[in-house]
Amino acid sequence: MSLVDVVIPTYNHAPMLREALRSLVAQTEHRWHAYIVNNHSTDDTTQVIESFADPRMTCINFANHGVIGASRNTGITAGKAEFVAFLDSDDIWYPDKLARVLAAFAPGVDLVCHAERWVETDGTARVVEYGSGGRDNYDALLFDGNALSTSAVTMRRSLLELVHGFDTDPSLVTAEDYDLWLRAARDGGRLVFLPQALGEVRRRHG
Repeated sequence: MSLVDVVIPTYNHAPMLREALRSLVAQTEHRWHAYIVNNHSTDDTTQVIESFADPRMTCINFANHGVIGASRNTGITAGKAEFVAFLDSDDIWYPDKLARVLAAFAPGVDLVCHAERWVETDGTARVVEYGSGGRDNYDALLFDGNALSTSAVTMRRSLLELVHGFDTDPSLVTAEDYDLWLRAARDGGRLVFLPQALGEVRRRHG
């Protein structure tokens, strides 16, 4: 049985999805199962997934009608693992990401978020560290803004179920992740931030 479920929503990102899945297969922690929620892509997304021939990967075809939170919820409910990690299909993880994150789940810790390397289209890059300056509580998140990145977050399933996952109200699109972190912190979730960059965000124009 998997220790962590990895939820990957995707739409017409086949080349980048291939890289994201390669980074997942390369993890030093092997006890994962990926739920790739495909918003009926019109490119070769399905063929990319099938090319891995990995029984730890499940493709779910799901029309999210522009609400990515609905895709993420579909992936969450498909799994049963104690922990749920999120990976956007245009991002990648470094090989020790899952091992380091899972090691940070001491008793009482409900959410772990690590730093990321932001890579621009021109190749320039910088490390972005989230949560610095005491941003691990509801008031700080509310008044000082979002301090987490979805592809850097892993949560206990029990906390996700407590707050009922992502809100699928269309008015929250692009802010549905921030809304979830706020509710998680408000309802007693303990957040921990790791300063190590354990993945990359590939930033693209448009």
